[in-house]
Amino acid sequence: MPSLEELDAALKRALKARDQAALRALRMLKAAVHNEEIALGRPLGEEEFVRVVRREIKKREEAAAQYEKGGRADLASSERAEIEVLRAFLPAELSEEELRRGIEAIIQERGLQGPKAMGEVMQAVRERFGARADMRKAAEIARALLS
Repeated sequence: MPSLEELDAALKRALKARDQAALRALRMLKAAVHNEEIALGRPLGEEEFVRVVRREIKKREEAAAQYEKGGRADLASSERAEIEVLRAFLPAELSEEELRRGIEAIIQERGLQGPKAMGEVMQAVRERFGARADMRKAAEIARALLS
């Protein structure tokens, strides 16, 4: 899991390489991490760091979509380049099949059934897989398995 030190090292590499897209993305990520630390009043943990990275990626995806709508392919490609830089700071995500097997195991281990067990399943997924699980995908899979 990349840390703040690795973020600083990536910033230095981007500065030396004069990579403007990477510099923009990394500076914005560092600012977002710093703001989150101030809001929480403590350094970020792994899951919180990943949440900030995902939030920054989502912002850029939305901006790229808006630029595409507005006919600004140049700005959209710039946003997409920044997204690729930020993805390096995400942990390796579980495949959909691995996630499905994990959720099936949780449901079976705990003897859960019906839509009311959704909250318990999602909490167990978060505990077991942490930042490696895409919680939206996990919710879709759990909903399908519980219904």
